Amino acid sequence: MSEDHKLNARPARSKSGGALAPGLYLVATPIGNARDITLRALDVLSGADRLYAEDTRVTAKLLAMHAIARPMHSYREHNARTADERIVEELRQGLSVALVSDAGSPLISDPGESVVSEATTNERRRAIRELQPVPATLIFYEAPSRLVDCLKDLEAVLGNRDACVARELTKLHEDIRRCPLSALIEQYEASPEIRGEIVVLVAPPSPESVAEGGASADTLMDAQLAEAMRSHPVKDAAAIVA
Repeated sequence: MSEDHKLNARPARSKSGGALAPGLYLVATPIGNARDITLRALDVLSGADRLYAEDTRVTAKLLAMHAIARPMHSYREHNARTADERIVEELRQGLSVALVSDAGSPLISDPGESVVSEATTNERRRAIRELQPVPATLIFYEAPSRLVDCLKDLEAVLGNRDACVARELTKLHEDIRRCPLSALIEQYEASPEIRGEIVVLVAPPSPESVAEGGASADTLMDAQLAEAMRSHPVKDAAAIVA
């Protein structure tokens, strides 16, 4: 049986009358009998704001069988790079985008891996952006295979803040590196292989950047206090801020 998967998540109208959240939907189509398609897949095909198909002719036949008439865009290996850019921009606009395979699940033996990678990076940056004004150290638990991409997204959204990558904490091969995000990116890009459990800590925003963001007086004071406490005892830090 086929199964469809969703990355991210707002509303367009589906065949059942429900709403589709914004995001990228990977829609698997039947390998055997065309009527084996799932009801949820039909909802996505009828309700997504944009529809991309590996072969629009094949997908058109499937849509016609289920009385779904709508425009489609081609997504094949030869145009994937251009299509990826268009899809990511549509996701930024808050649209729901469906990617359909000819038969089976996208990414198994069909194109689509690149756009999924771009879409998930986009989602991570959106999540980081929500944390941007937080006047405290940010702590992330990350996988080795995603570390460099994570650091790049952190620098792109937060700027070149001081940060720390702590690997294998409390274990025999514990490794802790403290420096600006740009330097950490350079170090780990040059690493042949990154292993172990990883914690990433990012310093809070500077008082100046918090003020520029239009933060409240209380938020600014908290940020200033946190900054002062990095190099002074609590009593002295409070006196400095006061």
